[in-house]
Amino acid sequence: MSEENRPKIGVGLLVIKNGTHVLLGQRIGKHGAGEYGGLGGHMENGETAGQTIMRELREEVGDELKISKPRVIAITNVTK
Repeated sequence: MSEENRPKIGVGLLVIKNGTHVLLGQRIGKHGAGEYGGLGGHMENGETAGQTIMRELREEVGDELKISKPRVIAITNVTK
């Protein structure tokens, strides 16, 4: 399957600290530019959802943030 024909799977992250703080980022892409929201990105070919989440987290905030209890809250299947 060519890169342009492969499914595009988006992953969203919600980082919560001590149940009281939520990490938000300011969007710079085409969708919602300038607005604040949770982190996220697209799954790469061959990645699991967990690998994608950790990669996106490193890409967007660096290695300084340590996640002690990562967990999946929801999986949805949204199509156009």
